[in-house]
Amino acid sequence: MWIEDYLKSVDETELRRIYLKMRKKLNPDYIKLIHSPIEFGRDIIELTGKQLNMYQVKVGDIDTKKWDVDVAHQIMKMFTCRLDDPRIKEDEIQKKGVILLNGQINIYADKPIDSLIKFYKDKFGWDISIIDLTGLVKEIIDNDAEDVLFEEELWYEYQALMAKIKKRISDVNDLDNYIIDSLQTSKHYRHETFKNWFISDVITRLDKFIKGAKTDEERDYFKFYKFCVLEISIALFDQTERLKQYFSLSDFGDLMVISHQLIGSISTEFKEVKRIFGLENLVKSAKGFYNYSNDNDIFGHVNKAFDDLWFSTTNLGRNVMADFEELNTIDTFSGFLLLLFRKKKVDIAKEWLLKLGDYLVEANKVGALTDHTSFANFSFLEFLLLFNFQDLFEKYKILFSGELNYLCNDNQENIIFEKPDDYQSVLNQYKDIWDKSYLANTNAEEIAIVIIKVAYSYRFNRDAGYGIEDIQKLLRKEIINQY
Repeated sequence: MWIEDYLKSVDETELRRIYLKMRKKLNPDYIKLIHSPIEFGRDIIELTGKQLNMYQVKVGDIDTKKWDVDVAHQIMKMFTCRLDDPRIKEDEIQKKGVILLNGQINIYADKPIDSLIKFYKDKFGWDISIIDLTGLVKEIIDNDAEDVLFEEELWYEYQALMAKIKKRISDVNDLDNYIIDSLQTSKHYRHETFKNWFISDVITRLDKFIKGAKTDEERDYFKFYKFCVLEISIALFDQTERLKQYFSLSDFGDLMVISHQLIGSISTEFKEVKRIFGLENLVKSAKGFYNYSNDNDIFGHVNKAFDDLWFSTTNLGRNVMADFEELNTIDTFSGFLLLLFRKKKVDIAKEWLLKLGDYLVEANKVGALTDHTSFANFSFLEFLLLFNFQDLFEKYKILFSGELNYLCNDNQENIIFEKPDDYQSVLNQYKDIWDKSYLANTNAEEIAIVIIKVAYSYRFNRDAGYGIEDIQKLLRKEIINQY
């Protein structure tokens, strides 16, 4: 656990700082660091009502020798030397001595120390307890004080970010950038438990914002953030235990929450419309794999989105950069087509592929798009192989008349797929390329996770290749395993 690992690594100065900061969060009446040559066994004093806690901080494990040399005499001073502090009236309070460790009591020292503490209690009435590493970790967690271990600069940056989100003046990319650019610099980042704590903390805060929202628009805004945080947790941190929560949010408002930030630009930014559709397509297909037996409702929704938002061939060639974006979007169909294949929705798949083929025929006529159409043509060919659509292969054979480039071998190299003469020859080439033992079966949850990683990359404009190659491999597994 990241808390335990970090606490074990700190020196006495840092351990005092951490504990003082945590105890301050509990709002005692008075607390003070008094570590000095004349501390008389007390590093920190804390007054709450009539109870005075006196803390002596030690690092490492304690055996009988270390107890005798470093601790026993300080306990004597702790209770016998008066405090020179006008805030504390010693005659009116109850004192308690606490030995705080970032280690453990040695098994051979445990019983003698317990006996000595009991002797102090019986003989002098001194109340003494020990907080070892296990107890310290528990105290931090029980008091929701994990933030005291966070680097201050990163913590303040995080606080500022959440304040902006609460005021609705932040972009969701700010949170993603914080995790990628700032959080990864934390000394705790290598611990999975730290990442889990951080994501849980963000979600807890967002849930409070959602609960406190005064309008549906505010509520949607915070739900959108929560949805994206869950997506980040699954895509970046492999926190698959959050899948159920992620998919429960994906139904919200018929997925409008996902496109919340983009709604205003729909009428003027055609590219953003494609992005919304791509994300809806990915999220719905991922959910379909996760809830494999009861997802029939998603087909009508995504089919309607396809009809409403499909690419227009009349605009091809007018804006080459926009055309690039549209062609790149084709990769996102892999996820949903895989689901159509698994659910035997052949009619819907054929309808989609007819529209896609018509679009690609026109796109291939634009010379400036050659590099992009080559990859898109190969993706389209794979879709036809998936459903064994020989008739569509013949209908769109012109798309495969040139060399078909594709990525996705382990060395990330381009490979040339030779010009196919007929359906069977292309199928034979395809089977020869892929090693069936490498393309083993994959379960539905694994497919869902891969698709979510693609959605994350697509949503936050991360490396365009992030996840795409994995989803293409999934597509190829289905193709090869059926032949």
